[in-house]
Amino acid sequence: MQAEYIPKINIDDYNYELPHNKIAEYPLEERSSSKLLFADSKTKKISHHKFLQLPDLIPADSLLVFNTTKVIPARLLLNKATGGLVELLLIEPVIENLAESHFNKAGKNTGPQIALSLKGECCWLCFVGGKRIKEGMNLSVNFENEIILKAAIINRRQNEAIVKFYWLPENLTFSDVLIKIGNVPLPPYINRNIKLEDKHWYQTVYAQSNGSVAAPTAGFHFTDEIIKQLNKKNIKTENIVLHVGPGTFKPIDVDDVNKHEMHSERISVTKHTLENIIQYLKNTENNSISNYSKSENNRIIATGTTTLRTLESLYWFGCKLILNKNINADDIQTLEQWESYEIANNIKLPTEIEALGAILLYISENNLKEFTAKTSLFILPGYKFKIVNSLITNYHLPKSTLVLLVAAFAGKEFWKEIYDYALNNDYRFLSYGDSSLITNYEL
Repeated sequence: MQAEYIPKINIDDYNYELPHNKIAEYPLEERSSSKLLFADSKTKKISHHKFLQLPDLIPADSLLVFNTTKVIPARLLLNKATGGLVELLLIEPVIENLAESHFNKAGKNTGPQIALSLKGECCWLCFVGGKRIKEGMNLSVNFENEIILKAAIINRRQNEAIVKFYWLPENLTFSDVLIKIGNVPLPPYINRNIKLEDKHWYQTVYAQSNGSVAAPTAGFHFTDEIIKQLNKKNIKTENIVLHVGPGTFKPIDVDDVNKHEMHSERISVTKHTLENIIQYLKNTENNSISNYSKSENNRIIATGTTTLRTLESLYWFGCKLILNKNINADDIQTLEQWESYEIANNIKLPTEIEALGAILLYISENNLKEFTAKTSLFILPGYKFKIVNSLITNYHLPKSTLVLLVAAFAGKEFWKEIYDYALNNDYRFLSYGDSSLITNYEL
């Protein structure tokens, strides 16, 4: 039985016909030359631009937030003893002695950056591609007699497995190994062979923190020059991290959307960034339309759905801290996919400043430099946004969690107008495609 606080969704309402020739197989030579659709969800107006015009479309004194995660070469091809090929796609690192519980979402893991710095051996949860892959099976690959990488299938369920990697020379980090042996994890809908240039193309210019196995593609269109122009206009920028997992491409393959299992992703936000976001909110607090609604004068712009989910998740993490003073570390570091709806249904919500302030206090009391957690926040039409009121994003697959997010942000009907406009005006779709700027504020 569906809980009354979860929006009821008919997934067929979020379908559209996507011709294959609309899918961008390659990026444009110049990142900023992509098309940019501007959509005002208040007035329902749509206009066409180039991405290099973005600084002209964003009001001065706005706050633009980037996801600075960096894609790792997460796709590996190894050989069975019989010579058959096995493809492994890294999902996230795990602690080996908790591998079994990890399948049950009880297992703990470590951050990707720590796991990538390990020498000699490490353990990861992986997607597995290949025939007759069994527990206990050993795999290997020899890279030009320079690196030998071996992998043991410790545990397997369906198309996922806990895999222990070990390699020679042992003085290399796992990151060193991946740089030599790993391949760019292009999305499954890009139907071509990987090119050397993809290592550059499939990365934002501001990527910093290693850990993603899929890119935050809304950031592909930014260049250093555009960022300089934004700064000149006094458009402030802040960075967060959400390490994007392969679950972002997981289709909704059940009739009841509420039975779809949302992927969990690791987020990280520094104390400095939280302080700056809170200060930004305080600067416009006096214009707030109520004590429990963000100011219509705020211009907090998320670069991509990953950034939006991180910022919105922060609000709900703050609510959890405020609601339960004795919350344990595991609970405060996890946001399940329906928790936000349950919280919103049961209490009078704190303000955005109060919620983010609670996280800041948590960081200070625990002598931390940043807040790290895992979020499975599932944003459906009907969700009430708390932090973000403008979104830069590409065009997503039909009947996907990302289309549902866009529909929640733009409006149940207006999202379709946006997509129809893009299809009818030769916009390029998906990861290497064109962009949109969708606003929820008054200009």
